Amino acid sequence: MALAAWIRDRLRRADSWGAELANIRQSLAAEPRSATTIRRTYELAAASEYCDPDRGRALALYLDAWRGGHADAGEPAKQLARLLGAHMTIAEIATASGELLTAATAFIDAGFPSLAVEPIERFVKTQGDAVGVPALLAIARGRKLDAEREIADSLARAHDAPRPVAAAAYVHAVRVARAANLQDRMESLVAAARRACPDDDTIAALVQERLFDSNSTEELLAYYSARLELTTSRAQYAERARAAGVELIARNRQPGLGLRLLRMSLEHAYSALLPDITSHIAAWELLWTHAQLQHSALDLAPLVEQALFAPLPDDDAVYLARLGLEISWRHGSDPSDAKPYTQMLLEFVPDHPLAIAFVTEVAPEMVAESAPAIAPQPATPTTPSAKPATTRIPVLEGQVKRAEPAPSTTKPPRGISGRMALLVPPPVSPVCPVSPAPQRAIPPTYPPRATRKVVPVDVVVELPGGAFFSTVLRDVSTSGAFMVTKRALEVGTTVALELRIPTPGAVTQSSHRTTARIVRRTDIGYGLAFLDASAALVAAIGATIP
Repeated sequence: MALAAWIRDRLRRADSWGAELANIRQSLAAEPRSATTIRRTYELAAASEYCDPDRGRALALYLDAWRGGHADAGEPAKQLARLLGAHMTIAEIATASGELLTAATAFIDAGFPSLAVEPIERFVKTQGDAVGVPALLAIARGRKLDAEREIADSLARAHDAPRPVAAAAYVHAVRVARAANLQDRMESLVAAARRACPDDDTIAALVQERLFDSNSTEELLAYYSARLELTTSRAQYAERARAAGVELIARNRQPGLGLRLLRMSLEHAYSALLPDITSHIAAWELLWTHAQLQHSALDLAPLVEQALFAPLPDDDAVYLARLGLEISWRHGSDPSDAKPYTQMLLEFVPDHPLAIAFVTEVAPEMVAESAPAIAPQPATPTTPSAKPATTRIPVLEGQVKRAEPAPSTTKPPRGISGRMALLVPPPVSPVCPVSPAPQRAIPPTYPPRATRKVVPVDVVVELPGGAFFSTVLRDVSTSGAFMVTKRALEVGTTVALELRIPTPGAVTQSSHRTTARIVRRTDIGYGLAFLDASAALVAAIGATIP
């Protein structure tokens, strides 16, 4: 994803990309309406879709640009509207572009069937009758319809038809069943569509919506797992895992599972060296927001490093280098771990505020080491023979090796090779031996704390009075867990838990019940000690801990 230059310049120097996108939206909204602001609105929409977890903001910007006359904004607006179920937006764009039946079905799906009458009548007048149109018109006018006969006709059309035709027929049958309030019939139709068209995106959206409506998380997870097994490429696998994780987080349905799926999608993409990841920075913003809330930022450090070895765009590298710097410096135990990220960040943004602050406060020796990056560079006269800088790209097995420029003697290499070189740990300098810190004496009667695993685990908590609430555990061990919540609870209280423990190496989880006592309180939640953990729970948790 190539960001527009005027957006890139602001984001690269920003301490928070999300906050800076909000500032850009505010300043752009205050500018007089013109061809320039409309173009910039479209560019900001594309940047928001890539960087902002709130997809509704990108949709609003695309729609604003489209209404202003930007021809390229309509299609991405429709795609986002389909993902978000924004049927009225689909109807507006489809009406303007003459897609009358698309507009009509969008009005019906939005719950405003009477608005579908006019586009259907225009369609019949200009193009004549078509399959399914009389049924749509009956639904729009609120007239009696032989729903079972219409459904049977749709299923007949779907039989042995090409996948796109079959999918459209199933969607029509489900729409008719919904309009006739035939709930059981609709359930069976969605199940049949799932079997007949397992890879169709429209059918997948129907199935997903039904599973969310039924509140059947286990069935939803099984569906996601089946969809992942059907993938035919690593890119498709990473995208489906990302989309599933984003949906679970956005709907607040087992967000711990959603975060695990999101992280798994990124790990898969990086290991496959995929150069293009949908809404890549937006995924990172979700992970980073969660890590800040749960005080688990250090858990993201290995993923940041893995990402910087992948062939990502430079804008993504800047974001990740800044994040690596913040994690290593603000949350790590050894500030020197932040030096490679600082050096990388200064290569791209010589005056980045966070990098300059680190050099000033922690590593002033880097001023001399990185002088070409930090100090202003003299202007190089432009000549007709001047050649642009070439990014160093690693050669993968099976590729033809391309010529690479000679390494610079004045500054570290740029691009992926440069990122990899910067992340190699420097040789350890000889230092005086340090005596180990004295260990706090532990009372003999206090049970030893088991090894903890930082992993988002969904949990339902039942309080002594019978009240329930859902939250996410920050970490778990075979002896207890840490529960993140702002609720006021008393230390010593015994609670009942239903935990959903992930299965390592699989998109599955197991459900376990136990009781626990609140043994400590912090500013973000409570430490829990299990009281009667079953052997199955202990085994499930133990399997997640290396």
